[in-house]
Amino acid sequence: MKAGCSSAVHAAALFGLFLILLASALTQFIVIIAPALLLWGIVRFLRAKERPSRRSDAIFLIIIGSIGLLLGMDEWRRMLHPPREARHRAACQDNLRTIGRALDAYALANAGVRPVTLGALFPKYLPKPDLERLVCPSSEDSVGAPDRIDAWTSYEYNPTGKEWLCRDKQDTFHIPEGRHVLTADGQVYFRNTKDVACQENLRRIGRALDMYAAANRGQRPEHLSALYPDYISHSELKTLQCPYRAGPVRPTDSIDEWTDYEYNPSGEDWICRDRQIQHQDGRNVLLPNGTVEFVKERPPR
Repeated sequence: MKAGCSSAVHAAALFGLFLILLASALTQFIVIIAPALLLWGIVRFLRAKERPSRRSDAIFLIIIGSIGLLLGMDEWRRMLHPPREARHRAACQDNLRTIGRALDAYALANAGVRPVTLGALFPKYLPKPDLERLVCPSSEDSVGAPDRIDAWTSYEYNPTGKEWLCRDKQDTFHIPEGRHVLTADGQVYFRNTKDVACQENLRRIGRALDMYAAANRGQRPEHLSALYPDYISHSELKTLQCPYRAGPVRPTDSIDEWTDYEYNPSGEDWICRDRQIQHQDGRNVLLPNGTVEFVKERPPR
């Protein structure tokens, strides 16, 4: 009877581990499964004073529950600290606006030329009390010596300002992962890492379509599957999956069934786009001129 009970516990624990691993892409489920296994293990451990077999089962449950908690750490952070993260994101955006104003003041005083580094803003355009503006509150960075600003600042600077002027150095500062970006016209917005990856997927598909057309007298393929393997290799098949839904690459003979992107060979209004509204309030769209834009849409009710 004891052996049967122990086997049942092991089976349940292994099934829990399977669910945890399965939910690694959907970490919101980990916060339910892992604590349940951990609590079950602790209760069994406390009750098994004179039963060594139950203690070993309890330790097994505790280990698996702990693994689940570690895998879901980011989700726990998101659940437990949303107000703090919201404050940090607002402060980070305000930091970038302050940096933008300092860069504008520098350019105005130097015939429209921006500084080469952010360190050049100190002390005239960014005095010592404002040096904390160079640290993202969601990062682990801290204010350092004024003569080493470019070494300790949390922000990356692009003097040309073509695509962006200043942004978070890392996309792991915030939850969800992404960066706040300051553009040359003074706008500040948040670029989700998965949104950026999705846009890059569409640009790669666009380049593959252009190569196909160049090799076929300007004719685009009827289906995206025609791009494989000459224009999109096996190692690039994940390009056909939106990062929000990405899983294992599926069979190559059914690409048009599992790809997350919708294809329009005529290309009158758009060429390729998210098949569904994966992103918040819209989808990324590859336009005929090769650019990728985010188009706001509401999901159907």
